[in-house]
Amino acid sequence: MDKIKRNIILLILELMFLCINVDIAYADMIEFYKSSIAQIDKVNFYNLTTKDGLSNNIITDIYQDSLGYIWIGTEDGLNQYNGNIVTEYNYESNDGSSLTSTCITSINEDGYGNIWVGTDAGLNIINRTDYKVTRIEENEDPNAMLSDDSITSIYRDSNDTMWIGTTNGLNRYDEENNKFIKYYSDGTNRSITNNYITDIDEDEDGYLWISTIDRLYIIDLDNYNIYNKENENNNDIYIYEMDKDNEGNIWTASKNGIIKISSKNYELGNYNIDVGENLNKDITKVLCDSKGNVWFASSSGLIKYIPSNNTTKLYQS
Repeated sequence: MDKIKRNIILLILELMFLCINVDIAYADMIEFYKSSIAQIDKVNFYNLTTKDGLSNNIITDIYQDSLGYIWIGTEDGLNQYNGNIVTEYNYESNDGSSLTSTCITSINEDGYGNIWVGTDAGLNIINRTDYKVTRIEENEDPNAMLSDDSITSIYRDSNDTMWIGTTNGLNRYDEENNKFIKYYSDGTNRSITNNYITDIDEDEDGYLWISTIDRLYIIDLDNYNIYNKENENNNDIYIYEMDKDNEGNIWTASKNGIIKISSKNYELGNYNIDVGENLNKDITKVLCDSKGNVWFASSSGLIKYIPSNNTTKLYQS
């Protein structure tokens, strides 16, 4: 099972590397791997393209659900992959049971196994039982709706609460009252730092980390109080994506480079991983695996960083 999970992770990163724009990477020891060398290193890469039934080769998001299915978002449709067959979901004009847009931006799963699908034009929920699509559209009460239809991130926290990031505000789904609680920036230290949300993650202490186009902030899941976080230079930081490693540290890919947030004191600091001058500063994807490695997607290749010995491996086609 561990081997299968590792292959799935590498499939995800390979797809992202092939199809996404991505910003930096700097380590002590650099190893460059071509395809043949990667096989010696016991890393298997599997390609999945439109030739295999994928709706589009421009990948925007990938998610593995609780049943093991891989959901692949693209610029033209959503795909469910069971290891053999690709099933496509897409937008169809004049069909209210289809997705709200062709462009998929985020995918996650709620506590009931339903798949939440964000697009650039609305939120959709795919029912686990019959796989029918429900569009989350305008409600009779406008205060109960999402802050914006342009979805950027979907996250389920440890309390099974769904959070929706958009280009104009953060939203928490209140299941009991079937409405969304909205969070906006009001310029104070007790509000979100910017309305443009880029990613959402949770640490081991029950704090939700929210990244925006200019800063990070955290939300205490016990009382929903908001606290802003500043980096060591008090500069604005445009964060693309975050992920938590086995030790509880949060790694982020940002326009300022790689930033590591320590689990001990939650301090933000730039983290240089030297992979040579030939790599552009273009990392926008990060994934921490179960063995403690940190993977970064770059336009120059797939980067595997091993924190335990501060070495980097670069996989190229």
